Order: sequence, then structure tokens, then C-alpha cells
Amino acid sequence: MDEHIENKIEYWQDLWHHLIDNFLKKSYGLNLYNVHILLEDIIVEIEENNFRNDENRKFFKGKLDEYFSTDKTLSELFYSDFKYLCRIFHEPNKNNLIYTISKDILTKFQKGLYFTKCLENLIEILFNHLSLGDTLKEINYYTQNIIIEFIKKGYVLKDIKKFTDKIFDNYQIINNGEEDILVTTYPHNISYSDYKVDGQIDRENLNLAISNVISNLTLKDRIQEFINIYNKEREEAYYIFVIQGLRGDQGFEIGDIAFYSPSQKRFAVNDNFDDEELQSDKDDKYIQAAVKVDFLASESSLAIAISKLQNAINLLHTYYDTKIEIEIITSKYLVIKDGIIINTSWSNNNNDFIKLHKSLRINRLHKRLAELDKYKILFSSQSDETASTLLNAIHWYSKGENSLKPEDKLLNYWISIENIINSEFENIKNDIQTKNKKKIEIIQSIVSSNYIFNFIYEFGWEYYNHYSVIAHNKLFNKTGLPDNLIEKANLVTKEGEPIYLQKFVESLPEIKDFETNLFLKEKIENLIDFYNNNNYSATIIKQQIKSVEDDLLMTYRYRNLIVHNAHFDNAMLPYYIWKIKDYSGNLIRNLLYRFEKTDDNLSTLLFNIYIEKEKFLIDLKDNKAKLFMDK
Repeated sequence: MDEHIENKIEYWQDLWHHLIDNFLKKSYGLNLYNVHILLEDIIVEIEENNFRNDENRKFFKGKLDEYFSTDKTLSELFYSDFKYLCRIFHEPNKNNLIYTISKDILTKFQKGLYFTKCLENLIEILFNHLSLGDTLKEINYYTQNIIIEFIKKGYVLKDIKKFTDKIFDNYQIINNGEEDILVTTYPHNISYSDYKVDGQIDRENLNLAISNVISNLTLKDRIQEFINIYNKEREEAYYIFVIQGLRGDQGFEIGDIAFYSPSQKRFAVNDNFDDEELQSDKDDKYIQAAVKVDFLASESSLAIAISKLQNAINLLHTYYDTKIEIEIITSKYLVIKDGIIINTSWSNNNNDFIKLHKSLRINRLHKRLAELDKYKILFSSQSDETASTLLNAIHWYSKGENSLKPEDKLLNYWISIENIINSEFENIKNDIQTKNKKKIEIIQSIVSSNYIFNFIYEFGWEYYNHYSVIAHNKLFNKTGLPDNLIEKANLVTKEGEPIYLQKFVESLPEIKDFETNLFLKEKIENLIDFYNNNNYSATIIKQQIKSVEDDLLMTYRYRNLIVHNAHFDNAMLPYYIWKIKDYSGNLIRNLLYRFEKTDDNLSTLLFNIYIEKEKFLIDLKDNKAKLFMDK
């Protein structure tokens, strides 16, 4: 195989996992916005608000111009559509035209035209003879869009991450003592039911059929399998859960949910090990629930099943005064399709054991937990307005952590930020530099100011931790880092010895010489530039600020849609929940730290966060910024 092709495919596989693992870190992770989502947002904005929000319209217009000028796929598929849409977007009173053409284009996206073309373009780039360095930007761009299109199709990141492993998987034959069983995760689409003889699977011919398919695959065939994964038809399946708080032998149905006792009814036809009985270790048992869903993949359809079931439980709570809460036990469940158990969540049957196992490990966190005592000032100063506001923010953040419904989670995390800004809005609105002095703009400014210092910290430490693990375990030291370099980069330190990021960054050029993974070599180059070139640092940090502000604007849109009970596609909702959780948690923790140290009022605390960002940007511009706290 051509060396350039081999390098690009290896890089792409690493990129796929890395983008998903680090999607919150948007300079080197997944940016969960693309032209498909933009079209949906434009349509919903017109339907729900008739484009009365100037900030949203400005954001959409900027994104539309950006995508049309940079996305080769749009020019190849929809040139005149987007050319016309961009034109009328800049004209007043064209909402009906904008809405009509956006709906028309969106229909084509939903048919998979954009996904298919992005995949074709990616494959062309991976298999041409250009070097990795000449194609990095395009590989990243198409990969991000393909991941987002999978999300829009209904898959979740946990399933999507496995796709590259599956398409490149081989097979193995395992003998279970009775027959040879072929095991593979490659999505071969061969139906086991086609190989049944007198009710039994003909393993020999089934194994032969699957092995023939896999053995004859080219690399290009494997990547093109994404088309079949994308176009997979949803199938009827059932998720089985235990429902704590309901017991008895009689069953009943609410919509697509059957509440039943396994002693009276079963959904699995062939269940030799009695797996459908999820409480086999207990004498007194709760009712189970079978939730019918249009099944796509185990993790991807799980949230839909839980949401349906929670709605039914809410209805029960409305009509019956239960003595204890009716609760879904999500730690163990089954998926049954055509009477066959196709997936089980691994778990011990003892729910109390699971709760104990997943409890916060105090021994591991003893020193950090002891430090929380310094925040007792919050409880002893409840008449203090700042302490009261921070306690309120903690309350709403905690509600977000404990909420089950995604919509409730997003609202609670958002409220934790909004209440902080609301309490001080009149005091700070004229001093924080924004265009229209609106609350959303103040939130964007304060949260992004707070976030960039977390980003600067995390950008380097993520890779320090990666190489520290390698240095501590010689079995994983495939890069062959010598002991003197490990010591120089302080990758292995004694207990209690301080670790300095600067030492690691200064050692990166040497680490790069030993690194053979092309993906990691590129990341090392980015790190070296970021920590040594203020101009490059300024570019990345300004991109981060803009990204955070865009995230907050989109989260605010979701907040408004939820509050006004508007209809919208919530496929992206879980990812904005993770982001707003990150932003709100970081802001609250920083404010707590500052309040305990200074006892300043909340306005002063917010001003100081904003001022530190402004001073830092000045230092970056004048090439005087220090990205390391100390050596």
C-alpha cells in the first residue's frame, strides 16, 4: 500500500476516537455544529420566533456565509440553493422565502445526500497520493461532518465511537464445546435467520458466509460500510427494565410500555439462562417494564426508551399517591428483538451493591474533600447576598446533576448561571463590554472569560497525562522514551513532588522525535506552537472564546424552546447539556474559590474574572503573556 494512504488511514482512525473523546475541547475535539444543524435552527427560529431575535439572525447569517464559502460539498451538491439562500438572508422581510428554501434543502440532507458526498470526498482524500500534511484540514473537516450526520440520524457518540473499530474488525472462530462460533463486530448484514434449519442455526454455512464477506473486503470497502450503517432501517425492539416501587403479578399497558411480571409473561422466546428475569436473586420482586422502540443501536435507542418510560411513570404519579417514588432501575436492562435477547447491560443484580460500588470513594479524594471545609463560610454567612446567590447556584447545579429528563438537566444548569448574572446584572451591565447590554451577552462574556484559563490549563495537561501513563508503565512505552527524557519532562515524580507543565512542554520537541503515531505528532506540534508562540496562542484562544459564546447562544435557544414547549429535534440536546454542565460548574467553582479567598461581593468577583481575561489578551497581543504559572 502507498505509504501516504497508510499514514492517512492510520491518522483518521485515531482522529475518529480523539474527536469523540474530547468533543468538549473544541480546539482539538469535535465541534458539534454544521450546516445541517444550521438549516434546522433557521427553520425552528422562523416557526417559533419569526426571526425577531437579532442575535440569532446574526449568528445564522454568519454561519451560512462561512459554510457556503468553505464547504466544498455544498458547492458540489447545492450550489444554487445556498447561493440564493445567502443572498436573501441579507435582505429584509424574506422570511417566507428563507423558510421555504431551507425546508427544501433540509429534506435533501435528511435523505443522506450530504452524508454520502462527505464520505465520498473523505475516501477520495484518504486514497489519493497526497501526503497527510497536505490533507489534514480536509480529513478533519469531513470526519467532523460525518460524525455529526450520524448524530442527526439518531446515533449517540458512545455508539459512533465504535464504528471505526467495527468496520476494520476481522473475525475469530471460538469453539464453545459443541460447535464452532464465528465472532466479529464487523457489520456484515448477514441475517442469522437465513441460516436456520429445523429451528437450529447452521453454524458451518453461516460461518462460511460471514468469513467470505470479511476476507474479501478492501480497505475502501470497509470505510464505505458507513453508508450501510447510516442507512440502517430502524426495527421494532423492546428494552426491559425493573421498576422499583411497583409490585404484583398482574400486568397493564400504557402506550408502548407493558408493565408485567416475568412469572406471568415473557418477551424473550429462547431464554435458556432465564436472563429476562432481572431479579433472579430476590424472592420479593418488582414489576418489570418492556418499552417498545424503533431500535437503531443499543446506546442510541436507550435514551428514547427511558424517556418513554419516565413519561408513563409521571402519569402514574399524577393519578396515584405512591408511598415511595416509582423509579426506573437503569443499571441493568435487556434489549429484545424478534424474541431474541440482542444486548444486555452488564451489572450485578443487586441494586444496593451497584449504588455502593458507584459511590464516591472518600479514601481516594480525602485531601480534596477536606479542602471543602473552607467553604463553610457560605453556611455561616447566609445573610450575605453573595453567599446566598452562590448557594442558590449550587442548588440549581445539583438539581441538574440529579435530573433524569434531558430538558430538566439543561434548564437547571442554565439557571445556575442565569441566577448569578441576574443578581448582578444592573451593577455590571454598563462595564462589561457588550454590544446591546443584554443578559445573554453578559453571560457569554463572563463565562467565556472564565473558561479560557481552564482551556489553557487543560490543553497541555491532557498530553502530559498521556505520556505520564506511558512513562509509568514500561509495557506501554511503545514510543521508547528514554529515562533521561522521562526525568527531564517530569513524567515520573515522587509522591508529593510538584509537577511543572513547563518542563513537559520544553521536552516536547524531543518527545516528538520518539513518537511514531502521526496523530500524536501533529498534536505535539500544536502544543509547541501554542505554548511558545503568542500570536498562535491568541488565535486559538480567540477561537475558543467565540466557540464558547456560540455554545451559550445555542444553549439559550434550547432553553427558550423548552420553556415555551416548542417542537424541535433534540438529537443534539445531550451534547449541549454536557457543555453547559462544564461551563456552569467551572464558573461556580471559580467564584467559590475567589469568595473564600477575598470575601468580595459578587459584582467584584465577576469583574475580576472579566478583567483577568482582558489583561491576558493584552499580554498576548503584545507578546508578553505567560502561559505557565511557574516552572
